[in-house]
Amino acid sequence: MQISVLVATQSGTANRVAEAIERRLTDAGHTVDILFMETLDADVFRRAGVFIICTSTYGAGDVPLSARYFLTDLRLEQPNLSGTIIGIAGLGDSAYTTTFNRGGARFAEILAALNADIVGERMRHDASGDIAPEAAGAAWAGEWIATVQRRLDTAPAEKRARASRENDHEDEKRALEDREGGV
Repeated sequence: MQISVLVATQSGTANRVAEAIERRLTDAGHTVDILFMETLDADVFRRAGVFIICTSTYGAGDVPLSARYFLTDLRLEQPNLSGTIIGIAGLGDSAYTTTFNRGGARFAEILAALNADIVGERMRHDASGDIAPEAAGAAWAGEWIATVQRRLDTAPAEKRARASRENDHEDEKRALEDREGGV
């Protein structure tokens, strides 16, 4: 599967987490591209595959400076991201209680408003915790890709079931029309 990891970092931690995510997913047989948000606009979601937003939280609960243009472009362009699968790996520090992990939350809010299919739990790494961010990112990526694969595996079955129900409905409608026409 093609996976694009979109990175917003202030001090480099999100970049290291993205690299750990890349290793985990590449080891599992996926193709991964790491793209830095300072070079992106809303058109990035025209790429094939699925996406991961990997972002730290900066200042008073903001996204890093490197992501501000990208986030602004998403708000202005408002692409319809329906059917676009996205996971969010957020980084923060719970020492900042009111703004903990707000960078990831800001992306979750705007992407949901654009109808993105946000899959899995949002990673909320805590810099004040005991787990290294790279280890947390790799573990999260393994769980996330399994969730994505289950979702994609069930999608064709759901479409077949929906089509079958629609066909059954059409058959019932035709039978009703035939009975009414024959009376």
